[in-house]
Amino acid sequence: METPRILIIGASVRAAAQSARRAGWNVVASDMFGDSDLREIAEFVPIDSYPDGFSAVLQTYDLPMIYTGGLENHPNLLAEAATLWGNAGEPLARARDPFFWTELFESAAIKIAALKPFDTRLQSPGRWLVKSLKGAGGGGVRFATNQQGDADTFFQKFIPGKLMSAVFVGTPAGAVLCGVTNQLTRAICDEVPFAYGGTVGPIVLTTGCERQICRVGDLLANRAGLRGLFGVDFILNKASVVPIEINPRYTASVEVLELASQRTFLPEHKAACCGESVSIASVVPTCCLAKVILYAASDMTISVELNRQVLPEYAWLADTPSLGTRVPSGNPVCTLLCKGETPGLALNRAENLVPNALVSDIWLRDLPE
Repeated sequence: METPRILIIGASVRAAAQSARRAGWNVVASDMFGDSDLREIAEFVPIDSYPDGFSAVLQTYDLPMIYTGGLENHPNLLAEAATLWGNAGEPLARARDPFFWTELFESAAIKIAALKPFDTRLQSPGRWLVKSLKGAGGGGVRFATNQQGDADTFFQKFIPGKLMSAVFVGTPAGAVLCGVTNQLTRAICDEVPFAYGGTVGPIVLTTGCERQICRVGDLLANRAGLRGLFGVDFILNKASVVPIEINPRYTASVEVLELASQRTFLPEHKAACCGESVSIASVVPTCCLAKVILYAASDMTISVELNRQVLPEYAWLADTPSLGTRVPSGNPVCTLLCKGETPGLALNRAENLVPNALVSDIWLRDLPE
């Protein structure tokens, strides 16, 4: 059988490329960083601008394409792909419309975080978030003041609790739950208080909460038409699951679930996107994993080969930039991954290894042991 050759594009594609390599596929990759560990496993194609530079890549490589974070906000670009293993068109539009899926969930008696249009004058602004209609990675999320938003934003009621994410494979028969993780967020600056800071998992939900999140996944597969891998960020509020964001593509949590269970979900993703039958064997984790993004606390230049740094056997670095790469303050430097017997142990190990010269504090949400 011929080895599949695929194209993966997005803001950062290293994790998805490694997932594809675990599936035995050959990869052409294009993203904003071109990190050294991506270049080791894939044919890397640089772009001169994001995201417009991907158009030339799509014209050059007539390959099945998978996209990662950020490109869900550029449907016209995705429409240029000759063969897309992922969500586009109407399913993508529905998934990116918070008013659509909030109404969908509310009609199914699923607890929601209330929404208001951008031109609403809030009566209690401190308990509402301003969110971008074209956000990714926590960008554009902040607490509302008594000012109105703008046309590219909306208001979402702030729900206290544990910030979680579920990963599904959507099929015509419904959605299959791959696993659940705890999401970490980080305040890069006053304007970006909820940036993506990492992922810890897998997390075991109660039977009742798992049943609730599975209903959410099924609705998105059946009513929104999502196919293949997609993610649902939600707040675990006491015994209730409250969806707050839909990510209709390969998410950062996929890597954590794959490495914890020593597998890849991309064959199932391909099958679902190609209309083939999908069967996912029970996912049995062999460990837990913490994935922590290291951000630059000040402008810096990479002066050591990060992928050769000596770490304990349970830890390693990924998304490692090449020597001489300049990293502006507040930008991601690399990713630290740590194994542990529990989510709490994996995260504690990661926190103990975080070099203070690279990052400032990470703000966390109530991590379960």
